Amino acid sequence: MNEVRSSIIVKGSVSGKNVTVAGVNNVTNVNIQEQLPPAESVDIKKEIAALKEILAKIETPERKKMDRALEDAEEEAKKDKPDKEEIGGALERVMKYAKLSDNFAKIIGVLKPHALSASAWLGENWHKIAGMISM
Repeated sequence: MNEVRSSIIVKGSVSGKNVTVAGVNNVTNVNIQEQLPPAESVDIKKEIAALKEILAKIETPERKKMDRALEDAEEEAKKDKPDKEEIGGALERVMKYAKLSDNFAKIIGVLKPHALSASAWLGENWHKIAGMISM
């Protein structure tokens, strides 16, 4: 049997609740990206502080590592010209450790806006941090 593939690419906005796929043996992959705020509107110091406050409430086997990564991000953000790669790497570690928590799913709603803002400020290379918030 020959496999036929086709793609539909939508650039811009898509609204509505329904997706209809017709045909035989279809495979549909849907990737929905969250809307990020404008990078220039983000105060990275405030976002890191908010992440630190929220994550302080969860139990994780890697608590010390997560706290050190948050401290690394905080320290870098205080510089006159913070290194986005340093902060991005630290926040990626933070999210990795936070996801090990049994109650991570309970805080996603509170965590998400700050992760989205941090991702926006960090730039396209670090949008994966926002993706780490989904389960």
